[in-house]
Amino acid sequence: MKKTILITLVGGLLFAGCGPAAPKPTPSPIVIEVTFPAADPTATEEPTAPAPTPVTLIGELTAVATFTQPEVGFAFDYPADWSISALPDMPYASISIYSRVPTPEPGVKTDQDSLPAGVEKLDIVPVNWATYEELIQQRHDEFAGYTYAVENVTLPSGLTGVLFLVEPKSEGDVAIRVLVTQVNGTPMLVAGLAYEFHYFEAIAFSLRPVGE
Repeated sequence: MKKTILITLVGGLLFAGCGPAAPKPTPSPIVIEVTFPAADPTATEEPTAPAPTPVTLIGELTAVATFTQPEVGFAFDYPADWSISALPDMPYASISIYSRVPTPEPGVKTDQDSLPAGVEKLDIVPVNWATYEELIQQRHDEFAGYTYAVENVTLPSGLTGVLFLVEPKSEGDVAIRVLVTQVNGTPMLVAGLAYEFHYFEAIAFSLRPVGE
């Protein structure tokens, strides 16, 4: 794109000695054409990837084991001394991990979840019955009677998701945390129960795609 700029130069002549003053010269405009680069109307800025949500992963806290589901295409880490219940030959089966093997302990569990006191439990579920958006809405519906907070998060692997932080309904009930994300196009649900959480984010945020 060209723009024309007029610059007027005024010259003045000085004469030494006597005599009539010389007439002033008429200013003569000098025309300068300056070319500016034209903006490309089709140009767009490259999208910036969201920064990972700050979290200390479980591998930085303790020795870990890794569960991998190659058919669906995901993996996650969990403490090596935790118990795990999984069906590796069933790609969409729920995987449950516990901070120790749950055993019936009368007087220290609730009717709501039958979770022994002191145990932290996570269920990792690849979902083939709902979309990512439907899973998020279902969680809002499920927690309608609870007090809860919602955070948009980015995992270290680059996966994005929604984290639900659900307070106990009453004294003696467990707290609930749920991460909804998707891996290789498969919606994923990571649900945690505990009277006191220590490792939920550290484990849930280790979720990552494999086999891409």
